[in-house]
Amino acid sequence: RRLLASPMRHSSVIGGTLLAYSLVVFMQVILLFAVGAVVFKMSVGDSPVALVVTTLFTAIAAASLGLLVGAVAKTSKQADTVGMILGFVLAALGGSILPLYDAEGFMGILSNLTPHAHALQAYRGVMVHGSGMVEVLPHITILAVFAVAFFGIAVWRFKFD
Repeated sequence: RRLLASPMRHSSVIGGTLLAYSLVVFMQVILLFAVGAVVFKMSVGDSPVALVVTTLFTAIAAASLGLLVGAVAKTSKQADTVGMILGFVLAALGGSILPLYDAEGFMGILSNLTPHAHALQAYRGVMVHGSGMVEVLPHITILAVFAVAFFGIAVWRFKFD
């Protein structure tokens, strides 16, 4: 409430929140990959830049989606419920269970309309196929578009009262 009473623009207040949560998500994923690489000898690919940039834009898209859910929810309980359901549905559609983004027809198209599919394809490219920044840039760009759209809708729908 104090920040909202300040002369800062509302988008700046939400942007600060986005930055904080994005940083938390980014550090969590980097820690997971570091532990996986050191303890379990998991391959993280040949392009650390592509891995870090993919992680950064995945974190920003995830935090932006969280802000959007928070902006449209009426209560914190509703935000928790919607966020959990949305997370499971998007993860399943995006290919976290089965690689639906490679499927033919409607399911493949639907899967590729989720940020999860593009994050997974970028990670698979970097970590499995040895892709570099140029090869995963289309997926990173789509993650950026998702992040901008989610953030824009969150700012538009957020109730500042």
